[in-house]
Amino acid sequence: MEEVSFGLTDQDLKNQKLKSISSTIKNFLTLIGPTVIRWVNIIIYYVIKFIRAVVVNVIRMILGKEV
Repeated sequence: MEEVSFGLTDQDLKNQKLKSISSTIKNFLTLIGPTVIRWVNIIIYYVIKFIRAVVVNVIRMILGKEV
């Protein structure tokens, strides 16, 4: 006869722990996601602004006049 066990096996405990860790990470990303996106947008905005200023200054130097 097969032995029936109502307890959790080691594999079940590992799976449960992995699910718990993954749900914790998902919850953390859900909380910080909008903040990260906002900061990335701000950084991209200033990088583009800086590149534009550099390009305009280079054009001014080449043409020797206001653009």
